[in-house]
Amino acid sequence: RVNVADQKLPPPAQSGTVQVNKVDANNNVLKGGCFRLFDGQNPVTAQFCDNSDGVNDGVILIKNAPVGTWTLRETLAPSIDFKIADDRQVVVKNNEVTVVSVPNYLKDGRIKIRKVDPSGNPIQGACFDITNDNQKAQCSDVNGSIVFTLAPGTYNLTETTTPTGFQKTADRTGIVVKPGQTTTLT
Repeated sequence: RVNVADQKLPPPAQSGTVQVNKVDANNNVLKGGCFRLFDGQNPVTAQFCDNSDGVNDGVILIKNAPVGTWTLRETLAPSIDFKIADDRQVVVKNNEVTVVSVPNYLKDGRIKIRKVDPSGNPIQGACFDITNDNQKAQCSDVNGSIVFTLAPGTYNLTETTTPTGFQKTADRTGIVVKPGQTTTLT
């Protein structure tokens, strides 16, 4: 006669799913992007992307996520036009789907002004205002440069102060600022 002692099996791992719905600033579906769950700076899941399930539909599923409270971090924005979304806390419960909507916002763009004389030499002290941006006028530095950082859109430019001995630059309208790009005017 032989007695055999069975060892108790460990309880099955508890896990859930995090469903990330990607949206833009207007709450429209935004395709693309990748996410991962972190504990501090330590990843607790692999990276999951919008197309990980074979469909690029603005829904990212982080499956088999361990139960607990984790930091949801966007590791890749939907496109180069968008900023990475802010981190947020999510609670993963056993056998449940945690749904979170994560918006992305367009990157700012820039208008760079180079104020020069007819020979191409920089002019300091010329001041310009973007008429529809709710910011103050800025004046050119020793290099004749000014940089306005703006949300993507269409803007108008007016010279508000012209240095002595020079003519005022004609107003410019319809200046297009694209996300993450610089529009240069001379």
